[in-house]
Amino acid sequence: MTFKKILLAMMGLCLLGTGTIVAATPLQKECKKVTKQLKKEGWQVVDKSQTLEEAMAKYYNELEEGGISVVPVIGNGKSKSFNLAQSKAKSDATAQHAKMKGGEVHRIVETKVENTIKDGKATSKTTMDAASQSKTQQNIRAFVPITMLSRTGDDGNVEIRAYYVVNVE
Repeated sequence: MTFKKILLAMMGLCLLGTGTIVAATPLQKECKKVTKQLKKEGWQVVDKSQTLEEAMAKYYNELEEGGISVVPVIGNGKSKSFNLAQSKAKSDATAQHAKMKGGEVHRIVETKVENTIKDGKATSKTTMDAASQSKTQQNIRAFVPITMLSRTGDDGNVEIRAYYVVNVE
């Protein structure tokens, strides 16, 4: 036996002895697959303090911990302006959530988006009535995304994906 084979065998025994080898759950496998695809497509984490792998692992851990009482919501936004793309992603997630909740929330959600271009700068204002904002925030964990990803397309548009974990109860 070569030294390399002996070393690998010893490392394997050590790992088995400490119990650190754990079978990957289906969500962990999906996380790896999705992360690899996102990397290939050029997505990056908006919060530069995390790597793409860390951000997606955090998101999938939230889903796994929530079990059957949570569902994923991914809001998408695209614009020349980063802030406008981010606002669109949040509005998209809100609309998806309202559809999920069916008639109950859908009836009370009144969302108005105003886009303004003045002096070459684009601004967006999204408003919701107070009741729907409150109800949505209760269900989308204070409406703070677990992670946000961005990429810039060949056309110069910024794309944002906001990943939320939503309570279904």
